[in-house]
Amino acid sequence: MNLCSPLALNQTDLILLYSSGKCFQNCECVNNMKGKLIKDPNFYPENPMPYSLVREKEYLILGIENRNYYIYNELHQVDLVPCERIEITDKNYPNFWQTDNSATNRLVPKEWHWENFLSFDGEPYCELWDNEIWSVTQFAKGLELYNLPVFPERFIKAYDAHHKIKLIENCLKIAGDYDSLKQGDLQYLYRFSRYGKETQKILVDSKNTILTNSLSGFEVLNSILQAVGEPLQRLIGAELYELEEVRKRILFSIWALFGTKEFYVLKQEQLDSEINYLLTRNDESYVLSFDYVT
Repeated sequence: MNLCSPLALNQTDLILLYSSGKCFQNCECVNNMKGKLIKDPNFYPENPMPYSLVREKEYLILGIENRNYYIYNELHQVDLVPCERIEITDKNYPNFWQTDNSATNRLVPKEWHWENFLSFDGEPYCELWDNEIWSVTQFAKGLELYNLPVFPERFIKAYDAHHKIKLIENCLKIAGDYDSLKQGDLQYLYRFSRYGKETQKILVDSKNTILTNSLSGFEVLNSILQAVGEPLQRLIGAELYELEEVRKRILFSIWALFGTKEFYVLKQEQLDSEINYLLTRNDESYVLSFDYVT
């Protein structure tokens, strides 16, 4: 039996569910698929052991991706190990593992499916080693489903709101500096910060206009952020790739704060040159401000 293929891991009725691309929501599965590292058939004594695993020790398997296993290793981190290096000792797996029709060698939490990750070029991808905060946050959402004794350290920043806010502030500062180029005494100021009032007060405030009536907060915010970089592009008469990347970094980092595309966006009543947008979900609220000074 080929245990590198998810199709071979269980009985016929589960195989049918797998091949249909459906989730195993109704299966009596236990989240304890395990395996142990075995000697690489191509291993030579002069080559060092390439993984932080101890041979013959049993490890938790977190998913299967393209003939590789996600392994929770000795250092409480995640290794991606070729299937031929692992001998399965327990074939049971969690009912939250999912696949789809486009990937016959993928069986992982739905949070790790490529289409759930954000990318600059618009193409779906999943990269465990990508250190961008939105990728780290998405991968951490999948790790939350496991009862791990120690959460992997490199994913802890997914829960650091202050870190994410600083990333957003830095990107907005870069965008403001770009837009202020060749503008004489005119300076563009873009800011982002926590909003101090209670969410409920924000939603009932008659001075605020809710923009997310039919669209997700992510879609509305993407549209709003097109204003970032517009003054410079209008001046030079061309689109700048650098500014498009900055806009996406702001958008993806704000997504990482909420961990979802569903949040409210409200526009505050305009005061002088300043325009404020309130972003809120449950008890989290932030303000995005566009302003210019002379």
